[in-house]
Amino acid sequence: QEYLLARCASTAIRGIVDLARSSHMRVGYAEFGDRSWKHFTRDSGKDFFTWDYPGILGLAEKLATRGSTHYQLALREVLAEFERLQAACVDQRRQQRMHAVMLSDGEPTMGCRHLGE
Repeated sequence: QEYLLARCASTAIRGIVDLARSSHMRVGYAEFGDRSWKHFTRDSGKDFFTWDYPGILGLAEKLATRGSTHYQLALREVLAEFERLQAACVDQRRQQRMHAVMLSDGEPTMGCRHLGE
């Protein structure tokens, strides 16, 4: 069953990356379980958000479920990356569209387990 959940998540990620590509939006990729893993592609270097769509798709192909569900750590890290991206924006008047999509195979089991908080 874990394999099926990972395949479903991988398929959803591929769809999201295709959508981002069609709008020429940068994409960042992180996974979470009992901790958070931010991923960087070979072409993205130290930049979390990238236009390296094939690199992100390659990461999504290797997706595996990882025990517990602690979404807060990943959310904090991704929000910090959004702040870095916004700070690096040369034209602060220009609004950037920023989106975070979080997929999980279950209810939170670590950290805040009440999604309404």
